[in-house]
Amino acid sequence: MALFRYYKDQEVKILDNSKELIIHTHIPKTGGMTLRSIVNKNYDKEKMLTNVFSSSVSKFKKDIQEKTDIEFVTGHHPFGLHEYTNRPCAYITMLRDPIERVISMYYYNLRKENHPLHKKVKQLTFEEFINDKGLSRRTINRQTQKIVGSLNPREDDLQKAKNILSKHYKVVGITEMFDESIFLMKKELGWQDISYERKNYTADRPTREQFSNEIIERIKELNHIDMQLYKWAKRNLMERLEALDSSTKQELENFLNRNKK
Repeated sequence: MALFRYYKDQEVKILDNSKELIIHTHIPKTGGMTLRSIVNKNYDKEKMLTNVFSSSVSKFKKDIQEKTDIEFVTGHHPFGLHEYTNRPCAYITMLRDPIERVISMYYYNLRKENHPLHKKVKQLTFEEFINDKGLSRRTINRQTQKIVGSLNPREDDLQKAKNILSKHYKVVGITEMFDESIFLMKKELGWQDISYERKNYTADRPTREQFSNEIIERIKELNHIDMQLYKWAKRNLMERLEALDSSTKQELENFLNRNKK
């Protein structure tokens, strides 16, 4: 709501900073670009900060202090941006089955020639990719990394990640339950339009069933913290959906069935 103050017949607009700033923790290959396309329909472009990366936090700090009408922030940054503003903040994010995320990441980097990792990845088999120590921060417990802000999460960081998600995140979506996730975001954040087309989708990549059991088990081993965090978040999402009242459940059902004949 716009606020006004009067000084000697001059009407001066005072910015209302009581509105909650929504921060999207965009974890790579979790459906973030598709989510961004939905966000773009629900916020004015001038009131968004996009592409906020870990390396650009200092710029974010400057921008958020100067652009006091910002309503939505998104980027591949870790949790914690709320510490740079006095405004009330809330987060959203999407988590993905770690096996699917790692497979998707390899084939996305392999086929996207302008991606910074393309030259390196195209020289690696998938098995070499998941075991490459130089890529470990991108392939090992990447989702927990972004939530706790550590490149090398430890076992006790699992509980820390759960605590952060429970306390600060309005919605922790699940990529494999994308429609249900954005429906909850709509309800929580007052979005009007959540229609979408898939973005950044890696088509024609092998399914997990086409990989050997040994490789799948290796991904699980390397991402054992992410595996537990994902299962916990998915269970919470399902419980949250089950707790919806009957009219909201019907609204969700209608949304899920929107393209079915």
